[in-house]
Amino acid sequence: MHVIYILIACIFWGGDPIIRYPLVEGGISIQGLVFWEHVLMVLLVSPYIPGAISIIRKDRQLLILFILLGCISSALATLTFTRAFTYLSPSLVILLQKLKTFTGLILAAWLLKEKPGREFYFWSGIAIIGALLVSFPHIEAFLSEKAHHREKGAYAFIGYGLVGITILGWGGGTVLARMLMERGVKPMTLMAGRYGIGLGCLIPLVAQDVNLLPVSGDQAVKIFLMTLFSGYVAVRLFYKGLEKVNASITSILELFSTLFAVSMSWIILDQ
Repeated sequence: MHVIYILIACIFWGGDPIIRYPLVEGGISIQGLVFWEHVLMVLLVSPYIPGAISIIRKDRQLLILFILLGCISSALATLTFTRAFTYLSPSLVILLQKLKTFTGLILAAWLLKEKPGREFYFWSGIAIIGALLVSFPHIEAFLSEKAHHREKGAYAFIGYGLVGITILGWGGGTVLARMLMERGVKPMTLMAGRYGIGLGCLIPLVAQDVNLLPVSGDQAVKIFLMTLFSGYVAVRLFYKGLEKVNASITSILELFSTLFAVSMSWIILDQ
Protein backbone atom coordinates (compact mmCIF):
# COMPACT_ATOMS: atom_id res chain seq x y z
CA MET A 1 0.00 0.00 0.00
CA HIS A 2 2.86 2.39 0.77
CA VAL A 3 4.17 1.93 -2.77
CA ILE A 4 0.72 3.04 -4.00
CA TYR A 5 1.00 6.23 -1.93
CA ILE A 6 4.27 7.06 -3.68
CA LEU A 7 2.85 6.33 -7.15
CA ILE A 8 -0.19 8.54 -6.49
CA ALA A 9 2.15 11.32 -5.35
CA CYS A 10 4.06 10.88 -8.61
CA ILE A 11 0.86 11.37 -10.60
CA PHE A 12 0.28 14.70 -8.87
CA TRP A 13 3.91 15.73 -9.50
CA GLY A 14 3.58 14.67 -13.12
CA GLY A 15 0.70 17.11 -13.53
CA ASP A 16 2.63 20.01 -11.99
CA PRO A 17 4.23 21.31 -15.26
CA ILE A 18 0.79 21.57 -16.86
CA ILE A 19 0.14 24.53 -14.56
CA ARG A 20 3.71 25.67 -13.85
CA TYR A 21 4.85 26.08 -17.47
CA PRO A 22 1.90 28.27 -18.59
CA LEU A 23 2.41 30.43 -15.49
CA VAL A 24 6.06 30.95 -16.41
CA GLU A 25 5.16 31.63 -20.03
CA GLY A 26 2.52 34.08 -18.82
CA GLY A 27 5.22 36.30 -17.39
CA ILE A 28 4.86 35.61 -13.67
CA SER A 29 7.98 36.16 -11.57
CA ILE A 30 9.69 32.81 -11.05
CA GLN A 31 10.93 33.83 -7.60
CA GLY A 32 7.43 35.01 -6.77
CA LEU A 33 5.87 31.76 -7.95
CA VAL A 34 8.15 29.60 -5.79
CA PHE A 35 7.84 32.03 -2.87
CA TRP A 36 4.03 31.86 -2.85
CA GLU A 37 4.16 28.08 -3.16
CA HIS A 38 6.15 27.97 0.06
CA VAL A 39 3.95 30.54 1.80
CA LEU A 40 0.86 28.47 1.03
CA MET A 41 2.57 25.25 2.09
CA VAL A 42 3.60 26.80 5.41
CA LEU A 43 -0.01 27.87 6.00
CA LEU A 44 -1.27 24.37 5.20
CA VAL A 45 1.16 22.67 7.61
CA SER A 46 1.12 25.45 10.24
CA PRO A 47 -0.41 23.24 13.00
CA TYR A 48 2.74 21.10 12.89
CA ILE A 49 5.31 23.90 12.91
CA PRO A 50 5.56 24.12 16.75
CA GLY A 51 6.39 20.41 16.84
CA ALA A 52 9.07 20.85 14.17
CA ILE A 53 10.61 23.76 16.08
CA SER A 54 10.60 21.70 19.27
CA ILE A 55 12.54 18.74 17.86
CA ILE A 56 14.95 20.94 15.91
CA ARG A 57 15.89 22.87 19.06
CA LYS A 58 16.78 19.64 20.84
CA ASP A 59 19.05 18.13 18.16
CA ARG A 60 21.66 20.01 16.13
CA GLN A 61 22.01 17.15 13.64
CA LEU A 62 18.30 17.33 12.88
CA LEU A 63 18.67 21.08 12.36
CA ILE A 64 21.41 20.53 9.76
CA LEU A 65 19.34 17.92 7.92
CA PHE A 66 16.30 20.20 7.93
CA ILE A 67 18.35 23.13 6.60
CA LEU A 68 19.68 20.99 3.75
CA LEU A 69 16.20 19.67 2.99
CA GLY A 70 14.49 23.06 3.20
CA CYS A 71 17.05 25.33 1.57
CA ILE A 72 18.46 23.03 -1.12
CA SER A 73 15.90 20.29 -1.81
CA SER A 74 12.87 22.56 -1.48
CA ALA A 75 13.68 26.22 -2.13
CA LEU A 76 16.71 26.06 -4.45
CA ALA A 77 15.70 22.95 -6.43
CA THR A 78 12.19 24.27 -7.06
CA LEU A 79 13.62 27.59 -8.23
CA THR A 80 16.07 25.97 -10.64
CA PHE A 81 13.42 23.57 -11.96
CA THR A 82 11.03 26.45 -12.66
CA ARG A 83 13.76 28.67 -14.15
CA ALA A 84 14.86 25.86 -16.50
CA PHE A 85 11.55 26.20 -18.38
CA THR A 86 12.77 29.58 -19.69
CA TYR A 87 15.79 27.94 -21.37
CA LEU A 88 14.58 24.48 -22.42
CA SER A 89 11.31 22.94 -23.53
CA PRO A 90 9.10 21.48 -20.76
CA SER A 91 9.46 17.93 -22.06
CA LEU A 92 13.25 18.09 -22.01
CA VAL A 93 13.33 19.60 -18.51
CA ILE A 94 11.02 16.84 -17.27
CA LEU A 95 13.00 14.09 -18.99
CA LEU A 96 16.36 15.30 -17.71
CA GLN A 97 15.27 15.73 -14.10
CA LYS A 98 14.54 11.99 -13.87
CA LEU A 99 18.31 11.57 -13.49
CA LYS A 100 17.66 12.44 -9.83
CA THR A 101 17.26 8.65 -9.54
CA PHE A 102 21.06 8.35 -9.83
CA THR A 103 21.49 10.83 -6.99
CA GLY A 104 18.97 8.99 -4.84
CA LEU A 105 20.55 5.58 -5.39
CA ILE A 106 24.11 6.79 -4.73
CA LEU A 107 23.21 8.76 -1.60
CA ALA A 108 21.01 5.95 -0.26
CA ALA A 109 23.90 3.50 -0.56
CA TRP A 110 26.38 5.98 0.96
CA LEU A 111 24.39 7.63 3.76
CA LEU A 112 21.71 5.04 4.55
CA LYS A 113 23.78 1.93 3.77
CA GLU A 114 20.92 0.53 1.72
CA LYS A 115 21.86 -2.55 -0.26
CA PRO A 116 18.75 -3.88 -2.01
CA GLY A 117 20.63 -6.62 -3.85
CA ARG A 118 22.22 -7.27 -7.23
CA GLU A 119 18.95 -7.91 -9.05
CA PHE A 120 17.56 -4.55 -7.95
CA TYR A 121 20.58 -2.64 -9.28
CA PHE A 122 20.65 -4.72 -12.47
CA TRP A 123 17.03 -3.96 -13.40
CA SER A 124 17.31 -0.38 -12.12
CA GLY A 125 20.31 0.14 -14.40
CA ILE A 126 18.36 -1.14 -17.40
CA ALA A 127 15.42 1.11 -16.50
CA ILE A 128 17.62 4.20 -16.24
CA ILE A 129 19.48 3.43 -19.49
CA GLY A 130 16.11 3.00 -21.20
CA ALA A 131 14.98 6.34 -19.81
CA LEU A 132 18.11 8.02 -21.20
CA LEU A 133 17.52 6.46 -24.63
CA VAL A 134 13.98 7.84 -24.61
CA SER A 135 15.42 11.29 -23.91
CA PHE A 136 18.11 11.14 -26.58
CA PRO A 137 16.04 12.37 -29.55
CA HIS A 138 15.09 15.45 -27.52
CA ILE A 139 18.67 16.13 -26.49
CA GLU A 140 19.93 15.55 -30.04
CA ALA A 141 17.51 18.18 -31.32
CA PHE A 142 19.28 20.84 -29.29
CA LEU A 143 22.56 20.04 -31.01
CA SER A 144 21.09 20.56 -34.48
CA GLU A 145 20.64 23.74 -36.48
CA LYS A 146 16.86 23.32 -36.29
CA ALA A 147 16.78 23.88 -32.53
CA HIS A 148 15.02 26.97 -31.24
CA HIS A 149 17.41 29.85 -30.58
CA ARG A 150 16.69 29.72 -26.83
CA GLU A 151 17.75 26.11 -26.71
CA LYS A 152 21.20 26.42 -28.29
CA GLY A 153 24.61 27.55 -27.15
CA ALA A 154 25.01 29.28 -23.80
CA TYR A 155 21.24 29.35 -23.20
CA ALA A 156 21.03 25.56 -23.44
CA PHE A 157 23.99 25.06 -21.10
CA ILE A 158 22.38 27.35 -18.53
CA GLY A 159 19.21 25.25 -18.76
CA TYR A 160 21.17 22.02 -18.34
CA GLY A 161 22.99 23.50 -15.35
CA LEU A 162 19.72 24.49 -13.70
CA VAL A 163 18.30 21.00 -14.23
CA GLY A 164 21.54 19.58 -12.79
CA ILE A 165 20.98 21.50 -9.55
CA THR A 166 17.40 20.24 -9.47
CA ILE A 167 18.63 16.66 -9.92
CA LEU A 168 20.98 16.96 -6.95
CA GLY A 169 18.42 18.76 -4.79
CA TRP A 170 15.45 16.48 -5.37
CA GLY A 171 17.43 13.25 -5.48
CA GLY A 172 19.13 14.17 -2.22
CA GLY A 173 15.82 15.29 -0.74
CA THR A 174 14.43 11.75 -0.78
CA VAL A 175 17.43 10.48 1.15
CA LEU A 176 17.42 13.41 3.61
CA ALA A 177 13.72 12.83 4.32
CA ARG A 178 14.36 9.14 4.94
CA MET A 179 17.23 9.99 7.29
CA LEU A 180 14.96 12.29 9.29
CA MET A 181 12.25 9.60 9.46
CA GLU A 182 14.77 7.07 10.74
CA ARG A 183 15.45 9.54 13.57
CA GLY A 184 11.79 9.52 14.52
CA VAL A 185 10.47 12.57 12.65
CA LYS A 186 6.85 12.09 11.55
CA PRO A 187 5.75 12.99 7.99
CA MET A 188 3.71 16.09 8.85
CA THR A 189 6.43 17.41 11.17
CA LEU A 190 8.90 16.76 8.37
CA MET A 191 6.79 18.79 5.94
CA ALA A 192 6.46 21.65 8.42
CA GLY A 193 10.21 21.85 8.99
CA ARG A 194 11.03 21.50 5.29
CA TYR A 195 8.74 24.26 4.03
CA GLY A 196 9.22 26.53 7.01
CA ILE A 197 12.98 26.56 6.57
CA GLY A 198 12.60 26.66 2.79
CA LEU A 199 10.48 29.81 3.08
CA GLY A 200 13.09 31.38 5.34
CA CYS A 201 15.77 30.71 2.72
CA LEU A 202 13.62 32.21 -0.04
CA ILE A 203 12.88 35.52 1.69
CA PRO A 204 16.34 37.06 0.99
CA LEU A 205 16.09 35.93 -2.66
CA VAL A 206 12.74 37.63 -3.26
CA ALA A 207 13.30 40.74 -1.13
CA GLN A 208 14.22 42.82 -4.20
CA ASP A 209 11.58 41.32 -6.51
CA VAL A 210 9.14 44.07 -7.49
CA ASN A 211 6.90 41.59 -9.34
CA LEU A 212 6.23 39.34 -6.37
CA LEU A 213 2.44 39.28 -6.64
CA PRO A 214 0.58 37.16 -9.25
CA VAL A 215 -0.31 39.09 -12.40
CA SER A 216 -4.03 38.16 -12.20
CA GLY A 217 -6.64 36.47 -10.04
CA ASP A 218 -6.61 33.51 -12.41
CA GLN A 219 -2.88 33.04 -11.81
CA ALA A 220 -3.43 33.20 -8.05
CA VAL A 221 -6.01 30.40 -8.29
CA LYS A 222 -3.66 28.28 -10.40
CA ILE A 223 -0.81 28.77 -7.91
CA PHE A 224 -3.11 27.67 -5.09
CA LEU A 225 -4.30 24.56 -6.96
CA MET A 226 -0.75 23.64 -7.96
CA THR A 227 0.46 24.04 -4.38
CA LEU A 228 -2.47 22.11 -2.94
CA PHE A 229 -2.22 19.06 -5.20
CA SER A 230 1.41 18.78 -6.37
CA GLY A 231 2.62 20.28 -3.09
CA TYR A 232 0.57 19.46 0.00
CA VAL A 233 -1.31 16.35 -1.13
CA ALA A 234 1.57 14.85 -3.13
CA VAL A 235 4.29 15.41 -0.53
CA ARG A 236 2.05 14.15 2.27
CA LEU A 237 1.35 10.92 0.36
CA PHE A 238 5.00 10.61 -0.65
CA TYR A 239 6.25 10.89 2.92
CA LYS A 240 3.60 8.45 4.13
CA GLY A 241 4.95 5.94 1.61
CA LEU A 242 8.58 6.74 2.40
CA GLU A 243 8.00 5.71 6.02
CA LYS A 244 7.89 2.05 4.93
CA VAL A 245 9.69 2.03 1.56
CA ASN A 246 13.46 2.51 1.52
CA ALA A 247 15.05 5.40 -0.36
CA SER A 248 16.57 3.24 -3.13
CA ILE A 249 13.26 1.76 -4.21
CA THR A 250 11.53 5.12 -3.79
CA SER A 251 14.07 6.73 -6.13
CA ILE A 252 13.12 4.22 -8.84
CA LEU A 253 9.39 4.65 -8.21
CA GLU A 254 9.80 8.40 -8.73
CA LEU A 255 10.47 7.72 -12.42
CA PHE A 256 6.71 7.22 -12.74
CA SER A 257 6.24 10.98 -12.29
CA THR A 258 8.38 11.54 -15.40
CA LEU A 259 6.29 9.11 -17.45
CA PHE A 260 3.08 10.84 -16.41
CA ALA A 261 4.52 14.35 -16.80
CA VAL A 262 5.80 13.74 -20.32
CA SER A 263 2.46 12.21 -21.29
CA MET A 264 0.56 15.23 -19.97
CA SER A 265 3.05 17.66 -21.54
CA TRP A 266 2.52 15.94 -24.89
CA ILE A 267 -1.28 15.72 -24.67
CA ILE A 268 -2.11 19.07 -23.05
CA LEU A 269 0.83 21.40 -23.88
CA ASP A 270 1.58 19.80 -27.28
CA GLN A 271 5.25 19.52 -26.29
